Amino acid sequence: MENNSSQKVCEQFETINNRIDINKTSSLQTSELFMNQFIQKLQPYHNEIYGTLEPFCDDREQGLMLSLYNQLTNDVIYIWCCEDKVKREIMVVTAKEKTKHNLYMQSDKDVAQYFLKSNFHKAINYSLNQVNKFLDKDLNIKL
Repeated sequence: MENNSSQKVCEQFETINNRIDINKTSSLQTSELFMNQFIQKLQPYHNEIYGTLEPFCDDREQGLMLSLYNQLTNDVIYIWCCEDKVKREIMVVTAKEKTKHNLYMQSDKDVAQYFLKSNFHKAINYSLNQVNKFLDKDLNIKL
């Protein structure tokens, strides 16, 4: 019995030792952290909006795109978040339209907002202000 048990331990160790580590890219991790915090802050809007969260990837950045729909008008606002490959900062793009591949228009990317990764709260506050403008509200939700 002892021999059989030792063999199982060795097999388990070999399985663990030979595993493949798979990690999310830094941009996707940043986007996921941002969106989790942002969606939590959107809870006071639950009567006004609903949304969907989807991935996006262009030639340089990848992250998550949040589509928010006004429940009264069915108007939509899109918010993309990722880590800029060059600046290594949080990039937030907001727009009222997107491409069929979940990407922002170049004109919207040209006015993207950038935030230091240490300033998540500023990126989230900026995005909340965009939602306020979209809904024509002044809920003044801050971190």
